[in-house]
Amino acid sequence: MIIFVLQVVKSEQERYVGSMLLEPRSLFIMTDDAYTTMLHGIAEREGDLVEPGKVFNCTEELANKRLERDTRISITVRNVEKVSKLSVMDMLKK
Repeated sequence: MIIFVLQVVKSEQERYVGSMLLEPRSLFIMTDDAYTTMLHGIAEREGDLVEPGKVFNCTEELANKRLERDTRISITVRNVEKVSKLSVMDMLKK
């Protein structure tokens, strides 16, 4: 599940907007304002309760069920305008 947050305030509970269930072999892409202005992350835990009203894409079939997590692969792609020409060893020396 991905937790989306709209603004930075005192507690995580005050920041929480909702979660999204990502099924196995699914693809989720965040771009533009969703990526740059919202805090987001994946909480580290062994399972999740699919709660109506908290999970954006909750279905009747999955409502109030506990789903155990499995291995997840996360790939991040970013456009970088300027790439350093220093070698790894040069960067480590700095």
